[in-house]
Parts: sequence; C-alpha cells; structure tokens
Amino acid sequence: MQLTNMALIAVSTLLLWSEAQDWRLNNDDAVQLEDHLTQHASAWQCGVLRNRMAFMEERLGASPLLQERQTIDEMNHHLQGQWRRKGCDQTLESLE
Repeated sequence: MQLTNMALIAVSTLLLWSEAQDWRLNNDDAVQLEDHLTQHASAWQCGVLRNRMAFMEERLGASPLLQERQTIDEMNHHLQGQWRRKGCDQTLESLE
C-alpha cells in the first residue's frame, strides 16, 4: 500500500474515531432530548441525516478494521432510527 493511502486511512480513522466517541458520550443525552422534538423534521434536517448516512455507508465499505466497522454500523443504525423517528420519508414525499 502506498504511503499516501496509508496516511489517508489514518486521518479518516482519526476523524471517524472522534465522531464515534462524541456519539457514544452524547447518546444518553440525545435520547432525552428526542422526546421534545417534533414528529416531522424539515427537509434540511432530513438532507443532513441523508448525507450523514451516506458518509457512514461509504466509510463502512472502505474500513478494513473490524472494530471500526462495528462502530460505523452502530452510528449508522442510530442515524436510521433518527430518520424513522423524525418522519423523513413523509417529509420528503410531501415535497414531491
């Protein structure tokens, strides 16, 4: 593997690791705040969620480490739950 590829993987891993730690630390808070959210998110919020899920799917396919893949899978599962709870399918259908 080339040095540049190794460097890109290392930087991506560091960025993803910090995101995973933030998510794990804030997970309990997010569940408490979730009760106060509206049932339907805005199109912008759904777009942000869709972009985050696409990024996680991309990282999942590129990740060579099992623990990193598990962490990405946990985060992706959390984002999909937010997508369902916020009613993004209905929000985006109403725009069509």
